[in-house]
Amino acid sequence: MIDLENIFKKFCKYLNKKIKWAGKHKTSKTEISSLVFGFFENEFSQKGLIKISPYMLIDAIWRYPTPPYTDEGIQVALEHEISKRKVSDFLKEEIQRFIDIKAKYKIGIFYPPSEVDEKELKEGIEKKLKNSKYLAIPWEEYLFIFGKPSKKAGENIILFKAIHYSYDFSENRNLKITTFDPIIIKQKEVK
Repeated sequence: MIDLENIFKKFCKYLNKKIKWAGKHKTSKTEISSLVFGFFENEFSQKGLIKISPYMLIDAIWRYPTPPYTDEGIQVALEHEISKRKVSDFLKEEIQRFIDIKAKYKIGIFYPPSEVDEKELKEGIEKKLKNSKYLAIPWEEYLFIFGKPSKKAGENIILFKAIHYSYDFSENRNLKITTFDPIIIKQKEVK
């Protein structure tokens, strides 16, 4: 079993002081992705899972070693997106594929460029999940993490917010939504 709230906390702790979001010596998108995938690779390989990347247009999955070439055994699907695409396109393509894959845990990490985009993305995800509730495997869980640069007391920070979605086991398969406490991390200091 994977505790998604704990994963969120560990993820933020891992990234603390490792990313400089903008300006001179900013961390490249490639390096940010390497850090993100490195964290999850370490986390899930310790649980005996193997990584396959990419997998059916999903950035990465972690699964049990057997049986190969089937959806059975997929424990985690990960989607990490730094682009500035239109939210509607993103929902139609990336999020729909993410919903369609059969995995116990699905983790999406996104960096919406504005508060408006973040709100639209969250509302779109929730709507898609509610509309897909009868197609999903009953025990699947989602963790969506939203990151954005900010300032606190004049210091450059990155604010991470997370929402956990799961379905209850009632006949109606209601969507349960839990918002985790936001976490602030410090940006990398470059001298």
